[in-house]
Amino acid sequence: MKAFYSFFSMEPIPAEEIRLPQEAEEGDIYSCFGLLYQVVGKSVENDRIIYQMKFI
Repeated sequence: MKAFYSFFSMEPIPAEEIRLPQEAEEGDIYSCFGLLYQVVGKSVENDRIIYQMKFI
């Protein structure tokens, strides 16, 4: 399964395009787009793992 990250209401972005890991845990914090985001949820859809991100 491929990992994707979802920011706000944007379409999920593949992890490799934004250099984030394929596996993440809820509560993990990453720097992306020059800002800090926290993993707040995870869902599985159509062979994709989608991590929901929240700006912190």
